[in-house]
Amino acid sequence: GAMGFTPASDSALHSAAGGSDRITLRATSVRRHDSHGALTGAFTFGAEQSLLRDATVPDEAFMDSMPRHPDWSASAGVLAQADLSLRETVHLTFGTRVQRLAAPRRETVVALLPSAGVAVVRDIGVATAKAPASFGKGIRSATPGMRLLARGQWPFVSDEALGTEEQSGTEVGVDLLLPAGALHLTRFDQLARTTSTDGLLGSISNSGWEAGASVRTGRLTFGGTAAITDSRVLSTGDAYSGELQAGDRMLGVPKHTGSLSVDWEARRWSTSWTVTRAASWINYDRLRLASAPDSLVSGGESAGSRRWLRDYWMEYPGSARLRGSFVVQLPRGMALSVTGENLTNQQLGEPDSITIVPGRAITLRLRAKF
Repeated sequence: GAMGFTPASDSALHSAAGGSDRITLRATSVRRHDSHGALTGAFTFGAEQSLLRDATVPDEAFMDSMPRHPDWSASAGVLAQADLSLRETVHLTFGTRVQRLAAPRRETVVALLPSAGVAVVRDIGVATAKAPASFGKGIRSATPGMRLLARGQWPFVSDEALGTEEQSGTEVGVDLLLPAGALHLTRFDQLARTTSTDGLLGSISNSGWEAGASVRTGRLTFGGTAAITDSRVLSTGDAYSGELQAGDRMLGVPKHTGSLSVDWEARRWSTSWTVTRAASWINYDRLRLASAPDSLVSGGESAGSRRWLRDYWMEYPGSARLRGSFVVQLPRGMALSVTGENLTNQQLGEPDSITIVPGRAITLRLRAKF
C-alpha cells in the first residue's frame, strides 16, 4: 500500500506535471468464412508497433531519483484471432498475442498473452438468454508516473529494476434480454502481479459479482446496478517494505457499490436522475496521521518499519451522490441543458478523513446546430 503520510507519493503526485505522446502503426488482415450452413467465422491477423514519450516531472524532493528527461518506451506485438459462430447459437473467440515491451535502462520483456471466450445465445419465448464466459491476460510496463507512485511503496527498488504489471482473469455471466428490459449477472476473478528484475513485488486478487437491471415502461426507464468486490493481497515480495500483509484487503477499494437511475424522455424534453453509492472500504485516518509522533514518521522511512501504519487504518462507511440533468429542445436546432453534480453536496468522508472533494456543481449549457 502507499505510504500514509504527506512526504510520500501523495505529495509528489499532487505537485507533479507532465504529458505524453504516442505514435502507433497497425496493420490488420481479416479473412471471413461462410460455409452457407451451420458454421461461419472470421480469422484476424495483425501487427502493431507503438512508441511512447512520457514526461513526468515530480517536485524537487524526487529530482535525484526521477530525472527530468523524457522517458521513451516501445511496444510491439503480433496477434492471431478466430471468431466462430455455430448456427448463430454458440459463439467462440480464441486467439493469442505476442507482446514485446522495451525501454532504455530497463529489461526487455516478451510475453505470450492468450485470450478465449464462449457465448451461448438462445431465444426463450419473447426473451433472449445469453451466457458468456471469457479469459484473458494482459501486460504493461511501468510508466514514469507509475514509478513515481511506487516510490512510496518500494523505496529501495530502482527505476531500472521496476518491471511490469501482469493481469489475468476470467468472467462468467448470464444476460436476459426482454422486450421491456434486461437483467445481467457477472462473476469475475482477476489476478494482478507486479514484478521487478529482482523478483515478485506483490500479487493481488480481485473477485466479486456485478448485477444490473433495467425496465422500460412508456417514456420512463428505471435502472440499477450493484457490485460486490473482494480485493485482497495474496503475497508480498522481499522488496516490499509496506504494512500490507497477505490476506489484507486492498486500501481504498470499496466492497459495495451500486446505483439507481430513472430517465424520462418526452418529445421536446428529457430528464435523468442517478443516485450512486460506494461503501465499506479501508483507508488511512489521515487526520490522526497528521498528528502522528515524529519518531514514528522518521522511523517509517527505514526498511521493514512501516507496520505502525496499520494502527492508522479505519473503515469508511461510504456515501451517496445524486446527479440530475434536464434538457429542453428549443426551436432552430437549439437545446438548453441543466446538469447538477453532487447535488447532496457530499464533500467529506471519501476517500479518507482529510480529503475535501468538489461540492455541488450546476452547469448550464446552450447548444446550437448550424
